[in-house]
Amino acid sequence: MNPAIEKYFLFLTALALLLSWQSVFGANTEFPCRDRFPDIPFIELENLNARYEQVVVVDVRSELEYNTLHIKNAINIPLSSPDFIERMKGLRSEMNKTIVTYCNGKTCMKSFKAARKAKTNKISDVIAFDVGIFDWTKKYP
Repeated sequence: MNPAIEKYFLFLTALALLLSWQSVFGANTEFPCRDRFPDIPFIELENLNARYEQVVVVDVRSELEYNTLHIKNAINIPLSSPDFIERMKGLRSEMNKTIVTYCNGKTCMKSFKAARKAKTNKISDVIAFDVGIFDWTKKYP
């Protein structure tokens, strides 16, 4: 076989393997954080709306972002604040509800990082809402 043709077929084979690997292992392109944080449970948009009265919603973005736009009745506990864990522990002791953390949206990792930080510090029943504020306000203005 011609060496140029052989290299071309080798290239096509490698490309086909790469694309098939991506479709199996890189499956969640809309919500990439779900693959990066497989140990953290998450809640979908409609499910959060249905359970809204049974959960505590925590906005983990900055105070400026929270003051600009937030989910109604959400509590602002910025992930970057030095007392994040203490405030989350206080919230857990005050309320016996699932705590739902949220941030800007699908590619923002703060909701997952906050839930993992809580889990690491033995704060139970914390889940991430990775759809974020913008899709929430589009669906539920």
